[in-house]
Amino acid sequence: MTSTTAVEAGSAAVHPLRPLGVVDAATRDLLLRAGLVAGVVELASLRIFTRTAIHIPALEQLHGPYEVVSTLARYAFFVSVLLLGANLAIVASERLGSVAHGRRVGGALAAAFLLVAAGARAGLLDGVALAASLSTVVAGAAVGAAASRGGLERVALALLGLAHLLAAAHGIVQDGARYGWRMDNGGGLLLAGETSALLAMVVAGAAWGRSPSRMQVVAGGGAALLVLGALVANGSTVKILLLWNFGLAGYYPSIVYAAAAAALTLAFTGARRDPDPLVLAGLVLLVVGGLGLHSTYQSGLVILGFLLLTEQRRTSLSLGNRPLDQRA
Repeated sequence: MTSTTAVEAGSAAVHPLRPLGVVDAATRDLLLRAGLVAGVVELASLRIFTRTAIHIPALEQLHGPYEVVSTLARYAFFVSVLLLGANLAIVASERLGSVAHGRRVGGALAAAFLLVAAGARAGLLDGVALAASLSTVVAGAAVGAAASRGGLERVALALLGLAHLLAAAHGIVQDGARYGWRMDNGGGLLLAGETSALLAMVVAGAAWGRSPSRMQVVAGGGAALLVLGALVANGSTVKILLLWNFGLAGYYPSIVYAAAAAALTLAFTGARRDPDPLVLAGLVLLVVGGLGLHSTYQSGLVILGFLLLTEQRRTSLSLGNRPLDQRA
């Protein structure tokens, strides 16, 4: 036996729970990148374009182009769902086999979501049971992400996790009425959830967008003006789209959402400069997933986003395949 083989054998004896290595790093990279693109395309085409187009007065004259975009949007949705499942399966397999406790918990959360999604698909879970199951997994992933970070990054992720819990509680209260539960409509929970989410955006801008360049400031200002202009021009329609697509009910004045958009833009552009590309990937997924229990698919995007943010000090988008002593 060579010395290298002996070292590997000894390492395996000390660390019996090695990652399973279902796919190689290049494939993991490709699947995650494709999943990010598909999720963003699905958001832009299916959730934003098709829901906005119905408000266009002369839509019947654009029926042909609308049908083309709608078909592509549905295709993007199915592709995004498949890639989400694949990426979560990779996270589960990689982390369940890790020697680090935190990574094993993350793997268990990914596996739990896949089981919940399968149960919902099979009709075994719905209503309150499904909402409670999804919110529990989201909460666990949020706690893990916040715990793995420090400073303002931890505060931002904790606030976002709280926002998801409050929004989920609102949804559970709404569903509970079908079972004869006697309580108000949960409007206070939705307001509290939105407040927490908006605060999370502002803190995220300070956390990941610190020391911004001139171009970052210009991008943030442009995003703020775009959101403010849209809300001023047609506030009722834009706030409906905010609720449908991102879970924000529009309780606050327009300037608040403009400021949140600016802060979020600073966070994105700042994360883009981070040497760890999983930071930007995680933040994008959290935004694409939105706030609240809109669908199992969107909850899955949020869970994957939080799980990616528990990984640190990466130099590629790979979900695994680092030396054991570097695994968080």
